[in-house]
Amino acid sequence: MTLPPSPFLSKLRTEFFASPAEKVEIHHLISTRWDRLQAIEDEIARLRAEQVELQTFINEHLTLVSPIRKVPIDVLREIFLQRMPENGFPACCALEAPLLFTGICRLWREVAISTPTLWNRIYIHLPAPRPDGQPITEKFLAYLHLWREGVMLWLRRSGTVPLVVSLSSSRSDSRRDEERIHQFHADVVLQLLEHTSRWQNLSLNITHRIWRLLTASTTELSLMKALKVHYDPRITEDPSKLGENHENFVKAVLQRTPSLHKLHLGPLPDNLPIRWDRLTEISLTGWVQGLKISQAVQVLSFSCSSLRYFTANIHIEFVDLPTFSPITLPELQTLNIDVRSMQYRNAIDEPESVLRRFLDCFDAPNLVNFSLRCITPPRRTVSLTDLVGFLESSGCALRSLVLSFLATSAELTELLVGMPSLEQLKLTLETRLPSESEAPEWHLPGMLIDSLTPSQPNTDVLCPNLEFLVFQRCPASYALPIIALAEARCAEDSSTQKLKRLQLHVEHAIDDTEVISRVDALRNQGMLVKFLSATDTYAKLVTTSPKPDFCEYVHSGDLWWPIDDV
Repeated sequence: MTLPPSPFLSKLRTEFFASPAEKVEIHHLISTRWDRLQAIEDEIARLRAEQVELQTFINEHLTLVSPIRKVPIDVLREIFLQRMPENGFPACCALEAPLLFTGICRLWREVAISTPTLWNRIYIHLPAPRPDGQPITEKFLAYLHLWREGVMLWLRRSGTVPLVVSLSSSRSDSRRDEERIHQFHADVVLQLLEHTSRWQNLSLNITHRIWRLLTASTTELSLMKALKVHYDPRITEDPSKLGENHENFVKAVLQRTPSLHKLHLGPLPDNLPIRWDRLTEISLTGWVQGLKISQAVQVLSFSCSSLRYFTANIHIEFVDLPTFSPITLPELQTLNIDVRSMQYRNAIDEPESVLRRFLDCFDAPNLVNFSLRCITPPRRTVSLTDLVGFLESSGCALRSLVLSFLATSAELTELLVGMPSLEQLKLTLETRLPSESEAPEWHLPGMLIDSLTPSQPNTDVLCPNLEFLVFQRCPASYALPIIALAEARCAEDSSTQKLKRLQLHVEHAIDDTEVISRVDALRNQGMLVKFLSATDTYAKLVTTSPKPDFCEYVHSGDLWWPIDDV
């Protein structure tokens, strides 16, 4: 149906003001079109309903001839397992596996529920009382009941297979209804304790009251392979009790874990009943101060024959150190060291010499992944010369290197010259300088970028096998040279391995269209590029997480920067 044109077309978008007679005519025109519009909308609604009905009919009948119906149950079960997240824990969400499989059809639901390995990983977070001090509502109590039943159902579906469990709790400053909430927590923890004999991997970050509940168990943990215990006084109601309960639990568990291979601890209590010679993975991060060097050396000496992975937060004390016997770590493949230092009035050694003496204590001939970070105010606490000596004496061929501290051009170049096998390089650049006079020395040196960039005059390029490159806290002026580096390593005629991933975090805002266009060009060539400037990071955090988690971000100026987003 075609409606006649309006006699007022020439008056539209002008300063025309209708007379009383013209107003009547205009209202009449609108009413006739309005009736037609309503008829069209009704017809659209009817057609949409018919479309949904037809689509539903087609989809339901297509399932009758779907090839998936011919798939044997064992194959379908394996497909489900392959769709589970490789790392971490499955989400308790109906739109994600494994709950997603239970809502497709009766067969899929039966297969999913009868497959215990779909349910043997569970993350349990115990909710805290409301922080605003308001009384708990009936709606929230109903949620807690459903949450508790959901946890118990998940555990039942896991059958008798070994369990991977992560248990965490948060602290609230409110004391109103605290006991009622704690009773819910206790019910869930007691249910979890009924499955103690099936614990294979256990990760804990809980308050001291939950520690007490767990410590009461005496069940043998014969299947326990990995234990990860966080120590965080910020989440407990009484920090003075946390250390004691934490230590008691660790000692009680270690006495009942004959098969333990992986151990992650915060503070390292004295006289732990640990079979160090059986451990293949150790992470000792401390809390604020970290481990003393003597403690770290002692742990390495105890576990030297079997250790493959070692992470330590080391606290450098400027005091006279004893002489350590040399240690060989024949199986060590990954070494992560975070260095903390504090100036003492009676300092004997400089931090460089202290770290060098620590590195001189051992060698690791099969080391392939190495990380060294300074978690201190921006000052010179590490010398790469010490690291070069350690790597040369070990005779290892690194494939992954992570560095985060002040370094000069000469040091970085000297270090990378001896790493032709390096595949991953991550540099966090310190741009908050100790003094203006040192500024030229500490900025990311152009010589390093040139040495990493393949070109006609530079045929002897550093790290020819590099596939993954990360620069964090990079000055904006070096964005284009780093992108040029990536372009050269992505070229068809490049003499190096093709760069597959580039991650560049620029500390200041960049609006350069050339930078953006060249980043897009790299992506179009198949390179995975992650480019963040200060404005991007700020916008992301404001819209998604205005109060980021302490463990995942470090503060830089007025922004929060992710430190492990690789």
